[in-house]
Amino acid sequence: MNQSSNSEQVNQLLKTVLPMNTESAFQYLAQADADAEVINRVAALLKPSATRTNFLEQRGGADWLFASVAADEDLSGRTFANIKLKKKLGQGGMGAVYEGRDLILQRRVAVKALLLKHPVNEAAAERFRREALLLSKLDHENICRIHSLIEAEESDFLVLEYIEGEPLSPNQFKTYSQSKQLDIVAQILRGLQAAHRKNIIHRDIKPDNIMINNKGVVKLLDFGISRLTEASHISDDIQTTEDDNHSTRAGALIGTLNFMSPEQAAGEELSTATDMYSFGMLLQTLLSDVPPYPQNSTSEQLIKLSNQGKTLTPNDIPRHWQKLIQSLKAYAPADRPTAKAALAQVKSIQAKPKKRLRMVAFGVLILVAALATGKYISDLKYERTQAQLAQQKAEQVVEFLSGMFQQANPYGAKGEELTAIDLLDSGAEKIDSELNNQLDARIYLKTIIADSYRLLNKMEQAKVLIEEAKLLADNPQVSLATKNKLMESDIEYDMESDNYKDAEFNLKKLMNSEGISELKWIQLNNMLALLNSHLNKCLPAIQLVDESLAAIQHINDDLTAETIWALNVKGICNFKQGDYQQALDTFNLAVKTIDGSTEDHRSMKMSFINNMAVTYSAMGDHQKALDTAIAHNKLMEDYLPENHLDLSNSYRNIATASANLEDLESAIKWNQKAIDLLEVHYQKGTLSQDQSMYVYAMTVLQKAIFLNKQKHYQEANNWYLDALGKFSEVFTDQHEMIADTYTEFAQNLWFQGVDKVQAKDRLEQAFLAYEELKQPLVRKHLQAHELKITMLKDTDKTAAHDYLKTILSELKEEGNREKDIKRIEEKFKDIL
Repeated sequence: MNQSSNSEQVNQLLKTVLPMNTESAFQYLAQADADAEVINRVAALLKPSATRTNFLEQRGGADWLFASVAADEDLSGRTFANIKLKKKLGQGGMGAVYEGRDLILQRRVAVKALLLKHPVNEAAAERFRREALLLSKLDHENICRIHSLIEAEESDFLVLEYIEGEPLSPNQFKTYSQSKQLDIVAQILRGLQAAHRKNIIHRDIKPDNIMINNKGVVKLLDFGISRLTEASHISDDIQTTEDDNHSTRAGALIGTLNFMSPEQAAGEELSTATDMYSFGMLLQTLLSDVPPYPQNSTSEQLIKLSNQGKTLTPNDIPRHWQKLIQSLKAYAPADRPTAKAALAQVKSIQAKPKKRLRMVAFGVLILVAALATGKYISDLKYERTQAQLAQQKAEQVVEFLSGMFQQANPYGAKGEELTAIDLLDSGAEKIDSELNNQLDARIYLKTIIADSYRLLNKMEQAKVLIEEAKLLADNPQVSLATKNKLMESDIEYDMESDNYKDAEFNLKKLMNSEGISELKWIQLNNMLALLNSHLNKCLPAIQLVDESLAAIQHINDDLTAETIWALNVKGICNFKQGDYQQALDTFNLAVKTIDGSTEDHRSMKMSFINNMAVTYSAMGDHQKALDTAIAHNKLMEDYLPENHLDLSNSYRNIATASANLEDLESAIKWNQKAIDLLEVHYQKGTLSQDQSMYVYAMTVLQKAIFLNKQKHYQEANNWYLDALGKFSEVFTDQHEMIADTYTEFAQNLWFQGVDKVQAKDRLEQAFLAYEELKQPLVRKHLQAHELKITMLKDTDKTAAHDYLKTILSELKEEGNREKDIKRIEEKFKDIL
């Protein structure tokens, strides 16, 4: 019988007996009309039991067992080569796993032992050696690393990286914050991407084969049933048996039924896409309470459903997760995203909340003092404002679309308006077909459209185009200028996604590449300065700004945009360092530079005046803050169309400045103007819901704070709840804004004295969020602890005293907190 036919019979017979109980299965095998070798192989694949052992012994097939009672022998305490086995950690079908000690390198290791070696059990030994060889090809932090392979008389030993941590638990995963969930998912994908780059298919992606160490690093385990794809350029390094090659194409089922792809369940030839299907099943298991298959499905039913690719839809989770999972579970392997593409989608999910904040930050003034929830300084966009950039990109894109595709008149017979997104989508779809033989043009247009998507907050679409352009740019015929343009687009995407590590690496690489002009170097250096500012590395940021300003002096051209960009970064860093006067001087210099330019930089000027108002507020000069905020609003009203959304930010800024001067009537008037304008935009649907919800939530929170200040506590309670609801639609429950709002809400409830139980509950919700975020003891977080001391003092002064001493001790350990310490000691001097 040839090997392929043999494997097909094993597969069919196994499918038949899997649903049966143990006794029925072996009764069926005893009467089966099949070759003895096939029957023995099927029996060896079934669950270990006395019935199985007796069955194989009677047929002379006991050697087909990969492990037996002898496998239970504990080798703890014995030494093989340089590895001492300390204790057994677990037992599996092919052997055991031990904690070991490398006596030469003096390190802890995990040791996988293949027990009870038999000459006829070469398939198990081959699988074991294959795992060692495959792992030796993979050196990635998200894959369990191999140290060595030891072959001994008693056993073969695989010496692996020791992982201190826990297996991935679906139940535990559901309790994590969204940011932690996204991080774990991204790490799994990075591990898969590393394996797939080497053309290695894991073939058994499931929770049991993934661990998270004590530092939060994800590790993919158990490459024992992995194999190389036919395309692998390293396949000659691994000697596979004839049986192994056939088992991948049409052999016995290998993998786990609940996570198998249709082609894997059918025993067909596999590609890396099979791992992506299993990853989709894993994601659904981790995120949703709706399992991929109906509960209590039999093995036979699972095989049938797997073959057909029929799974349940996880309709209880957010749409972005549903969309990703359903694409991963596509029946056709070619329709599934690669690990790289899936990772880009996950990154876009990670970027969304922070991206929304940046989009509404332009022109926003939040004066904070005692009433508001944070301090913000406006960042200028690269070279020009976001609107100017969008217009420039759009002009290039529209020129391409109009010339290449001759789009119909958007105001034609149907009266349908062709939106910017319509144009971008159409262009993205047609670039490859229309410019098939023009590599540079295809890459350049993909980057332009990606930039436009990014500016419109379509991060997922932007990343897909960037990745497509990267694949094209691997061609040596692509010009250096085009490659540099692509890298710059990728840097901007990473900056807006807060992926600063990759952005910094690529920025430095691009700045040192050939063909970079002095002007482009200045622009990139400014971007590097902003990156350092985002990372709170203000000294390096200011040094980079000074380098840019010095270089600008040597260029005989109007570089106002580059100059004010550099000054904005410097002013922000001055502000972060607490040097408010220097920040004011820097922002004033930027305004003078704009006034002396022949170009129109009014939108940038408004940003600097906004920043000056924030700085005056931080200095405690609230009258100048109010005057500057009003001046900023006048510029905004002159520059922007009537009822433009950014005017709501300006109104809210004046409201906060008024409140800081204790003019709550004016504050509430301006706040209501902002709410009325937001309601108009929200009802029209002229903004994305998430963006409008953030703007709305900030304004509603401000109203609650003002009402609380006026001692209208019950009305304030309703506005706090409204703000929490709106914030929850934009952020996870662990976001700082939600934590701060819980703190404000708790303070309001406590001091009105109506519902102190609810006040304590709200404060605990705040602490849970602060703990998850690992927030330092500043601003609202510190206020939350002060409120807890006040609550404890009400019932147990000893407990309040002890808690106060703990907080003061933590502040002293941080250093430079003398002002806060003195204030708190004065506030609670009655219990010290």
